[in-house]
Amino acid sequence: MLFSITISISLILGSRKKLESEKETLASSFKEILLQSDKNLADSLFVADLEKGLEEAAFAIQKYDKETPYILQTSNVTELLGWLSSHPLLQALQKSNDPIEIRDVKYQLISFPHIDAMQEKYRAKVELEFSSKSSMNARKFHEALLQGDEFVNEQEELTWDSSGDIYRTSFFLNNKGSHAS
Repeated sequence: MLFSITISISLILGSRKKLESEKETLASSFKEILLQSDKNLADSLFVADLEKGLEEAAFAIQKYDKETPYILQTSNVTELLGWLSSHPLLQALQKSNDPIEIRDVKYQLISFPHIDAMQEKYRAKVELEFSSKSSMNARKFHEALLQGDEFVNEQEELTWDSSGDIYRTSFFLNNKGSHAS
């Protein structure tokens, strides 16, 4: 029985020593990587000892474990083009042989988060140039844009200009909800 207890204690102590050794190796490796990328952060985290540094790093990660602002929060160009190609009014006009022909699409991120302004919101502006034989159909499309939907932000400025059968409009896209699952 004494032999069994001695072996158990030896195994526990040996496992503990191995775990401490692996923890020390991991902490050293993490510190070396951090020193190469951000010496100030490494120095501030690893002031006392390596284990304390790992705890500080884990705490910092948990503290800032939020959705990154660099995930696009508005529709991208592909989604915009998909929305335009499946827009109910544009499809109905296509079927009635009086289509609106989109001639030019410009997509511009007016504002977005960056290093100096992490809280900056995404603002995407779209400029469309299209032609229509019928000014009534162009007007219907303008009214649809003014009403807004999941893409068009009706609270932002919407411009409209016409020259003959060529029409230009600009509007801002809505931001999406959170991307986090």
